[in-house]
Parts: sequence; structure tokens; C-alpha cells
Amino acid sequence: MYCLRRLTDPAAIRAAITQPPPFGPGWDATAGDTADTLEIWGTTFADPVDYVSFRLLHGSQIVREMRLPGY
Repeated sequence: MYCLRRLTDPAAIRAAITQPPPFGPGWDATAGDTADTLEIWGTTFADPVDYVSFRLLHGSQIVREMRLPGY
């Protein structure tokens, strides 16, 4: 897996987390209120299963995560 994108701007985080699947997790905008970072992780061709993971973080702690199948 590798980090496809890392967002730290609050407006960019809100815009990304409210996108419906498959482009985002489809969370309510308030889900990002306690987060300072959004990381979007994706699998590689070498991984057995293809998926994208959306991770909201506060500091180094994951406060919310969603995994969507596919890539």
C-alpha cells in the first residue's frame, strides 16, 4: 500500500470526505471536525485485494476509516 494523497487543509478535507463512493467515503462534513489530516491509501498490483482506504487522523491517531473495494 502507499499513500495516494494527504490533505491538511480543513476545506480540502471537508470537500474530499463528502464525495460519494467511489470518489470518497461519503461522510457528513462534520466527520472532519476533529481531524487535522485526511490520508487516502491505495493498494498496489502486488497486493492480493484491490481497495482504497480513507483515513481521518487527529495527530497520529486514526479517528475514522473507510475501505472501499476496487481501485
